[in-house]
Amino acid sequence: MNNADEFLQVKQLFQLGDLPTETPNPATAKLSEFAEKDVAGGLDLLREVDLAALRKMLALKDRMRPVFVAVADTLEAGDRVFMVGCGATGRLSLSLEYLWRRRHPGSEQVFSLMAGGDVALVHSLEGFEDFPEFGARHLLQLGFRDGDLLIGPTEGGETPYVIGAIEEAARVSRRPPLFMYCNPRDVLMQKVERSRRVLANPKVQSFALETGPMGLTGSTRMQASTVLMLMIGLALDFGRDVDGAFRMLAEWIDRLGEQPASDFKDFVLREAETYAEGGHTCYTVDEFAITVFTDTTERAPTFNLAPFDNPKHLTDRHSLTYI
Repeated sequence: MNNADEFLQVKQLFQLGDLPTETPNPATAKLSEFAEKDVAGGLDLLREVDLAALRKMLALKDRMRPVFVAVADTLEAGDRVFMVGCGATGRLSLSLEYLWRRRHPGSEQVFSLMAGGDVALVHSLEGFEDFPEFGARHLLQLGFRDGDLLIGPTEGGETPYVIGAIEEAARVSRRPPLFMYCNPRDVLMQKVERSRRVLANPKVQSFALETGPMGLTGSTRMQASTVLMLMIGLALDFGRDVDGAFRMLAEWIDRLGEQPASDFKDFVLREAETYAEGGHTCYTVDEFAITVFTDTTERAPTFNLAPFDNPKHLTDRHSLTYI
């Protein structure tokens, strides 16, 4: 039996197109046609989808309070907070660890892990995220122990690697792991067996941050990853001050709403011209390279864009973007 035959036997486990985060967004259904005629308007439309997702988070203050309390309890007790993710949620987990260590030099209380390890920062590794045992093993290899807290952000709520780590954390630690996702709980319970298993686990606390469809169909590194990183980051930064966190969030959303995304029009047009002329773009970064990687790594094999060049396997097809 070849790999294709093996996949066809279990394909139903990965057919997730009817989950809300994977469906088309009515607001951007004609985005490609609209943006071709009006780049500035297309950018503002995408910004409105971002704002709509962020505004939904403002209504979750009371629901998110246990997340803030769990993080504060763990850190105040001298225990550690771990974050686990795949793809974009893996990169956001690493970003949050970096930001924590930057704010707290020398601290060893916040750790992160992602499917595929460091290589997955710059190259999509689809296979690793499909095995729950990899997530469990990786967590233990990093020294996760009783008293530690695991936060598992997964945009869809069904990533096997994250679920494996969450279930292992529930077995090892007295602190219930926090499972955070962006689809309705009832939909996941009905459609995805592995999600149903972890959501029904009494030793796991689960939190739905429903964003609805993405601005670009299926690109969950957009609105879904944004709200997940936002909520975990606020909990790490504000501790028990939930009211203060959401007050600042409301002020930030208001300021963002006042800034027209159309200001980026000239940059977008120049980048497009560069590619049309056969050129490339190069981002020069100092501290936040992971932010750029998050938006540039999702290429081959996931999409048709050429991957970053590998000196050991050079081809005639080169990346459009470098860092």
